[in-house]
Amino acid sequence: MTTRTHLHIARLSLECATPLSIGTGGSDEAFDVELVRDANGLPAIPGSSLTGVIRHLLARVHGDAHSRSLFGFQDGGEGQVSAVEVSWGCIQDSMGRTVDGLLLGAARNRLDDDPLLRFARGTADTPVTRERVRINHRGSAANRGKFDRAILPAGYRFSAEIAMWSDGTDLPREDWSELLALLSHPEMRLGGATRSGLGAISIESIHERTFDLRKEREAFSNLARSVGDTSTLQLRTSTSASKGLPATFTLDLEPRHFWRIGRGDQPLSRGEKEADDLPRLERRVVWTNGVGVLSEPTEWLLVPWSAVKGAIAHRVAFHHNRLSGRFADDMEPDAIATYDKAETNEAIRDLFGFARNDRRIGGQSGQAGRLAANDVFVRIDPVHVKLLSHNAVDRFTGGVRKHMLFSEEVIWGLGFKMKIMLFPSREPEHSDPLADKALRMALRDLGSGTLSIGAGAGDGHGFFQGSVVSEVPNEQ
Repeated sequence: MTTRTHLHIARLSLECATPLSIGTGGSDEAFDVELVRDANGLPAIPGSSLTGVIRHLLARVHGDAHSRSLFGFQDGGEGQVSAVEVSWGCIQDSMGRTVDGLLLGAARNRLDDDPLLRFARGTADTPVTRERVRINHRGSAANRGKFDRAILPAGYRFSAEIAMWSDGTDLPREDWSELLALLSHPEMRLGGATRSGLGAISIESIHERTFDLRKEREAFSNLARSVGDTSTLQLRTSTSASKGLPATFTLDLEPRHFWRIGRGDQPLSRGEKEADDLPRLERRVVWTNGVGVLSEPTEWLLVPWSAVKGAIAHRVAFHHNRLSGRFADDMEPDAIATYDKAETNEAIRDLFGFARNDRRIGGQSGQAGRLAANDVFVRIDPVHVKLLSHNAVDRFTGGVRKHMLFSEEVIWGLGFKMKIMLFPSREPEHSDPLADKALRMALRDLGSGTLSIGAGAGDGHGFFQGSVVSEVPNEQ
């Protein structure tokens, strides 16, 4: 006779705090990463993605044994079925209504009539992409370091359901509360590039109910099948995580001069000729009183964490080598090119992780970085945009060299705030004490104006000054 008589059900409304990039595992001929989509051609969150992140986070925060007891396991001839069931995440339209199931006939008109659904479905043919490039020790693009990935803009919302079977005693109820609390954990990030600013999820709402199926079969049968229907559930008011929280560094930066990050395609200034180099702008969904609106293409300036992280990583490697007594004079020429790489620098491995099966490191499983932050969106106004013209002078004639006149849009007088999270080490006994010290020094350099981010450092651009405030979590 089964002891699983109680079914705990929670229906979630999740919002993409940053752009989301859950890939199919393959690519087309034009882009390296394609988004997972449902039968309607709309971006979706696979249940396996949501389950994997929750299970991994539960194991890290509460222990592997606890994770196995809830999500099941199989070791040879022994095993246990999972007590937790997770649905796919279905996208919401501009009115917050869930789109689940295949839309047919007149219902399919929603895909074209709703602006959010129309844009999301259209990204299959004209995707929004993030172009990435790995920088080497010389400050230029590394060989084969250029790639891109498709994203769903920040602000889109999804509906999903989590259910857990239990015997109704106090211990399963505590497990259920811990499970829901993990949804608001800072490390709850979905998809790819989660350590590069993407995939952060915020909880818009959680509606839940526990059904005792010995007494409430009729109430359970009245529960609507749609994961977006919460009419018979109760709103959960407390969802904050209290364990496994990261230390945080809050950067409040103001530019010393001009700056520009990324390469955009939407001009902000008006002139006879469009600038050659533009700052990166990106659309996002903004919700007001339950209605979602896709922003204008020139409304939000993007400050990607990947651009800040790259600069910090190089400076962390510099400080760590300095603190460890490793200097260029004592290195072979070939070793200098890898001074800031995971295979030679312990701080880079510890803070920024390394790839699976990297033979240069000797690791087989790989390791995610301990450092994470969200991409930052800053409202932009034309008053903060300046147009700079550049040219190369012929040293013989003193005139402008042919085809060497170009212009760029740069940002003036507009700063930003960013919160960087440092998660606890998975193996504290093997952690490098100099890694955290090197990180704090790199962040201090960023706030004191001695470390640049973005383009034009050689022209004095990209230098900031401001405060760096660190906080250590007070866990319960």
